[in-house]
Amino acid sequence: MAGISPKYRQYILGAIFAAMVLYYVGGIAFEQAIQAPLQAARQRTAQLRTNIERRRKELKAAREALQWLAYWQSQALPTNRELAQSLYQAWLVQLCDEAKLTDRAITSGSPRSPGGAFQVLSFSLRARAGLREIVDFLFGFYRTDLLHQIRTMTLTPLGDGTEFDVTLTIEAAMLPDAYRNPADPEEVYREFSTRTWRTSNRVASARLEDYHEAIVGRNLFRLNPLPDPLDYTFLTSITEAKGEREAWFFVRASDTLVRLKKGEILEVGQFRAQIREILDSEVLIEADEQFWLLSLGESLSQATALPPEF
Repeated sequence: MAGISPKYRQYILGAIFAAMVLYYVGGIAFEQAIQAPLQAARQRTAQLRTNIERRRKELKAAREALQWLAYWQSQALPTNRELAQSLYQAWLVQLCDEAKLTDRAITSGSPRSPGGAFQVLSFSLRARAGLREIVDFLFGFYRTDLLHQIRTMTLTPLGDGTEFDVTLTIEAAMLPDAYRNPADPEEVYREFSTRTWRTSNRVASARLEDYHEAIVGRNLFRLNPLPDPLDYTFLTSITEAKGEREAWFFVRASDTLVRLKKGEILEVGQFRAQIREILDSEVLIEADEQFWLLSLGESLSQATALPPEF
């Protein structure tokens, strides 16, 4: 700053200092007066948008819940316990009749409240049926548009496994406002009957035959039948001693060897036959007035039936 007087230089430095102070103070004022409120407004806007989105989702969930509630109400039992038990138990009896379940016994328990505004009625069903009848019952149960479920099912095979003792525990829900006029039993009955004729979306196929083919055709519970002892009794040898022939039969089921001469009786299980002739490599036997020819190495079930005029 050559050529500038010291006094004027002081004025310039003071002006520069004042400008710096003003810039600094102005920045703080701008931050406090404009920037901070603007940032706060942006935050409030973001929070409001978040709240609006949350409320929108809650409203959507509430609408969906109302739709589901209306749907469930259209499937539920009335809240009148006696009426609900009577209607549902009568329907179970009808379903058992249609599926041809026999020796049935149906009981109902006290309602319970799992939570919320609904209650659950429990039923116990015991019956006797074949696998086809059980499939028919389950198909009718799940295709019916009612708010019910089978909680447990026990099948106890009887005999050869073609028939079962069936034990089921079933639950059905009762919901308020499920019927237009719950105070009128006749109207409730008519509305309930209508519901039992509707078809639900719980079944994978609407054809009962599909379940017969998939399940009944391969009954895993059927016990293998006992082996036929005639299949395991073989003519193993024909011997001769002192001019008299003897047929040897090996009974694999008992691991025994039976030696018989002409006129003697062969007994295997319930089967009885008389040895009529012993040839070089064959034996002629008679059972139930029928003649059979058995060759060496064959089992009794492989014997050839001979014509009556033989």
